[in-house]
Amino acid sequence: MIKVHSLRGNRGAIIMMFAVVVLMLITAMVAMAVKLSATNLLAVGNVQTRAGAVAAADKVIGQVLSMRPGAAGFRQARQETVDINRDGVGDYTVALSAPVCIRAQAASSAAAYSVTLAGYAFEDRWNTLWEVSAVASDERTGASARVTHAVRYQMTETEKSMFCG
Repeated sequence: MIKVHSLRGNRGAIIMMFAVVVLMLITAMVAMAVKLSATNLLAVGNVQTRAGAVAAADKVIGQVLSMRPGAAGFRQARQETVDINRDGVGDYTVALSAPVCIRAQAASSAAAYSVTLAGYAFEDRWNTLWEVSAVASDERTGASARVTHAVRYQMTETEKSMFCG
């Protein structure tokens, strides 16, 4: 006589095997979620650090652009330390290139942005375009950003000859 085994006696073992497989899948999903969140955290940190570098470079460029080309210190390259988070410790080192006059064009009295003042002659006025660049870097993280701005200054013929060649 042939004896047929029923699955009733093995039911507990089958349920246990199924539970182990489900637990392994859940563990793998949790591990992947942790790895993905760690990667996202690094990406967000990198974006924040780069934004800080851009803000530091903008701050130094803004200080320079608030001066006139004839002012002392305008046309000098320099390096500054910037404390972005205001904790008293320098966060970024900003290397500012000397501003460069890239173009000079005779100003027109009919230009929409020109202001006509009594006794003000436009014949000797020049619109000059200056480029200012800075590289901000964070030694701690290795992040860096290059920022370049252009600004127009209106100058006399004498100023243009002195500062813009």
